[in-house]
Amino acid sequence: MQLAYVCAPLAGDISANITKAREYSRELANSGLIPISTHLLFDGVYDDNDPVQREIVMDACIEILKTIIDCGGLLIIFGDKITAGMKREIEAAREACIPVFNFDTEYGGKIARETS
Repeated sequence: MQLAYVCAPLAGDISANITKAREYSRELANSGLIPISTHLLFDGVYDDNDPVQREIVMDACIEILKTIIDCGGLLIIFGDKITAGMKREIEAAREACIPVFNFDTEYGGKIARETS
């Protein structure tokens, strides 16, 4: 099975976005992938509204993302909006040559490779 890093919004309605991260992880697991969701990993550990704590978590997320390259992992973007945190994750994935995909929930949960 292949590792798949969940790249999705957290900021804003954190509670709703944590719920969505669970759904996204379930979708990936049902697709035969192993979801890596830092939203769920760090839920309740740090305060996302504290800039210092957020930076600690973002740095940890980037390190986790970089480690999946050794396992043939990939990054999957969920949703239409790319937040600042997601942008950092996507850029780190590209720098590490980790394949980046979009998860299109509108068309029955298909995974499509991102073009740029």
